[in-house]
Amino acid sequence: TAKPGETEAQQLARSVAYVAAEIGHAWKQANTIDTKAGGTLDATVTASSLVDWVAVRNRLRTIAQVRGTDLVSFDRDQIRVAIRYIGDTEQLRAALGEHGLQLGGTAPDWTLALQAEPTTQKPTVPSAPPATKPDSLGDDPRSETDE
Repeated sequence: TAKPGETEAQQLARSVAYVAAEIGHAWKQANTIDTKAGGTLDATVTASSLVDWVAVRNRLRTIAQVRGTDLVSFDRDQIRVAIRYIGDTEQLRAALGEHGLQLGGTAPDWTLALQAEPTTQKPTVPSAPPATKPDSLGDDPRSETDE
C-alpha cells in the first residue's frame, strides 16, 4: 500500500527493496549450516567404472560440507563409501547436487550417483529473434500494384 504522499515510483522501489531483503533472509536461513550438526552417511555409489568412481571421489573432495570420506568396500558389484559431513542431510543433498552428485534413498539405504549436469543452472538470457531480410533488396513492397 502506498504511503501518503508517496509516488508510484517510490512505492515500487520500497516494494522491490522489501522483496529483495526477504529473499536474502530466506536464502540465508536455508544455507546456514550448523557446524555442530552432522554425522556419517554410508552410501552405495552407482559407478559403472573406475573413471566414474574417481569423478565421484573428486567431486566429494570439493564440497565444503563434506569433512571426509572413507572407502568401505570396492568390488565389481558395488562401491560403498562413508561420508562425514556437517549440517543436515537435506543440506548435504543440496550441496552434492550443486557438484553434480545425486544423493538418493533414505537411511540406511543411501545411494550416490553422478548427475549429467550439476543442479545449479546458469540463468538463460533469451536471444533476440533472428532478423528477417526482404526477399530482394531494394524492392519496396508498397510500390507493387495489384492487378
